[in-house]
Amino acid sequence: MVAVGRVMDWWRLGRADQWAYYLGEPIPIFWLIILLICTACWKVPVRRGWLRAGVFVWLVVCYGLLPTQAGSMAAHPDYFLEETIDRINEKIHTHRSRGQLPTHAVDLRKILTLNDKLHYRRGATLHVPIDVRIHPKAEGPILKPAERPGVIDVALEGPNQRIWVTATGLGFARFNQPVLLKQDNTNKPMVLEHPAAKRPTPSNEKP
Repeated sequence: MVAVGRVMDWWRLGRADQWAYYLGEPIPIFWLIILLICTACWKVPVRRGWLRAGVFVWLVVCYGLLPTQAGSMAAHPDYFLEETIDRINEKIHTHRSRGQLPTHAVDLRKILTLNDKLHYRRGATLHVPIDVRIHPKAEGPILKPAERPGVIDVALEGPNQRIWVTATGLGFARFNQPVLLKQDNTNKPMVLEHPAAKRPTPSNEKP
C-alpha cells in the first residue's frame, strides 16, 4: 500500500494540476520494484519460512531507511504560514499601540512584507514567496481563497481602518487546491480582527 501510494504521488506530481506539499520527487523505480517483489511473493507460493521472513525483513528495512521524500506533516508549510500570520498580527498590534501604523496601503505593505518562502510546489515551482496583499476600502475580511497558497490578505475597512487578516494555504493536505486556512476544530475561515483605532475624544478641560 505504501508503494502504491508513492507511485500515485509521483504520477500526481507529474501532472502538476494541483498544488502540493512534497519535499522531493518520489522514486518510482524503487517502489515499482517493491510492488514487483510483493506481487511475485503473492503469486508464487513461498513455502520456505526463512525465505519469507527474509523478504519481509528486507522490505521493512528498505522502508525504514528510505526517506519518504514527502516530509513530515509536522513541517507542513501551512504551519509556517500560521506562524507568519502571528508575526504580522504582532506587527499590527505593536505599530497601532504606538500610533505608528501607516494609513496608506503602500506604506502598510512595506511594514508587513516578509521575505520568507514556503515549500508549496506545483510542477517546476518548488517554493513560493509569502505575498502580503493589502485591500483598502474593504467591506470586511477577504473570504475568497487566492489563486495560490502562501497569500496573506489584509483588508482595511472604513475610515477608522478596522483590519482583517486571512490567509490561503492547502488546508494541511498533501495535494489540494488553494483554500483559506481554518480555525482549529471548525470549518470557519481563520479571521484575525483588529478593531478600529479609537479616535481621541475631545476634552472639556480648559487650557
